[in-house]
Amino acid sequence: MSLIASVGNMSRLHDGPIIDDDLYVILVDISANSLTVLVSLFGMLTNGVNILIFLRQGFSEQVTITLLALAVSDMMALMVNSIPNLVFFIALKLFGVALFSDEITYVTTGTLHLAFVRVTGWLTAFITFERCLCVTLPLHVRSAVTKRRVTFVVIAIYIFSFSCLAPTYYTTYYNWSYLPHMNSSYLILMDTDHRVVLDHMSFIIGNVFPAIASFSIVLLSTVFLSIGLISSKTFHKHHTKQLSVATDKFQRITRKKIKIIKLTSLLALIFIVTFTPTIIFTVWIACDPGFSATGFNSNFFKVAFSFSFLMESLNSSLHVFPYYSMSTNYRTRFKPSFSCFFTNT
Repeated sequence: MSLIASVGNMSRLHDGPIIDDDLYVILVDISANSLTVLVSLFGMLTNGVNILIFLRQGFSEQVTITLLALAVSDMMALMVNSIPNLVFFIALKLFGVALFSDEITYVTTGTLHLAFVRVTGWLTAFITFERCLCVTLPLHVRSAVTKRRVTFVVIAIYIFSFSCLAPTYYTTYYNWSYLPHMNSSYLILMDTDHRVVLDHMSFIIGNVFPAIASFSIVLLSTVFLSIGLISSKTFHKHHTKQLSVATDKFQRITRKKIKIIKLTSLLALIFIVTFTPTIIFTVWIACDPGFSATGFNSNFFKVAFSFSFLMESLNSSLHVFPYYSMSTNYRTRFKPSFSCFFTNT
């Protein structure tokens, strides 16, 4: 709290904001208009591949349902985040048309992106928590976690994530306004009388709580998964030495269990690393009212969250690599679908 407060009051030590307008344009161009767009385009391609593979795998295993739902939320988060930036960048660079991107994207795509990001967080938390229970309480979880219940949880996560952010659409609307310095009328964002109260409530319920709760579940579950992975390897070595001839069935079950733990742990690790900036900035907003889009250091605020959007895009784009490296079933479906890339293998 003291660290956040001290950093939040840095502007008092300077005559101007932390990031001036010129540096702001450069940093946002690099982070939001270039790197995030490139990463998002790559992520949309990889998630399209993931969706295709999971659909071809079928739903014989419950985990495929959650992984498919995760790929869909990642795909949609990348689409609503990158396409507007690409449109605004092209309009400015090629046609010289300056669009009020902050005004337009706040409600149209910014809120949607945040909703899908929260879905990704909760799905990652559910996957790691469910796998953690499978390691610690395998007999109880096997009968409790059914495909119907997993489907219900996935649908509930989507509904909860979007309903928490619904007040944004109730408290904001677009209206035409004449701007004298532009000598023209533009659509700008307007607020209702209920904006202040509802925004504070929706921010706590729909942003702070889901972000911290899902992140904490993933973090704690990853710790237990790591312990479970070490225990599984120790158990495997011990029983292999005890058996004069280790049965093939025992070997297959143990290897599959270890691979699943490794895959889930890697997905969780990617999430933890890439979402740490988002958690830091979200807590910062809650603790420091001056850290906002309209405050004295609004440029710093926007650059900080453009970086967090870049990291969130990385999380949504990298899942194809652990899937391919650690899932035999995924590779079995992947290679025939893209056989042109494996003609020499």
